[in-house]
Amino acid sequence: MIEVSVHDVLLRAPKAGDAKWLAQPKDYKLGLMRVILLKERSGERIYPIWVGPAEGDYIAILLEKLSLMRPTPFDLTVQLLAFGAMKINRVAVTALRDNIYYATISVQSPGGSREMDARPSDAISLALLTGAPIFVAPDAFKETEIDNPTLAVPKVGEAENKAIAEGRVQPQPESVEMEWRSFRSLPRDHPEWLKPSS
Repeated sequence: MIEVSVHDVLLRAPKAGDAKWLAQPKDYKLGLMRVILLKERSGERIYPIWVGPAEGDYIAILLEKLSLMRPTPFDLTVQLLAFGAMKINRVAVTALRDNIYYATISVQSPGGSREMDARPSDAISLALLTGAPIFVAPDAFKETEIDNPTLAVPKVGEAENKAIAEGRVQPQPESVEMEWRSFRSLPRDHPEWLKPSS
């Protein structure tokens, strides 16, 4: 297994004009997909995972050390694990098959350890909340790796165009020309439902 960290979250933003990350609905101008970039800890390769906006934005919120005013299902899960004297040992992205990503969560409990099937975005969110290490299976890594973090944005754009041409992904209905950008490159609203993590 290849140990990784969450390097960035990419999103689609208009090439011209202003757009905000976490904008209010009336000002929302971002595309409908996010790409989580996992970077190997011992090198420069990047593993991209395509997710929906809610999943990607939540992971970006965790990267920015922010939290929601009310507990999320992930916060509740972490509290339940602690209450049951359980611990997440690690999470692993195990495969990409038929354009679907697969992951597992390894949990240690007083009764032993168990591995559970999970969506990668859920597994990564729990890993970020608990400090558990994140891994990618070598076979999965080889399938979609990007050689250098600075090339991630254009490579994701190329991968999207190829996937659309092959019919694996439907093009997003966008009325303006869009580009892939890091969520960090956009200004953000300061919604009242967000606060710095304690």
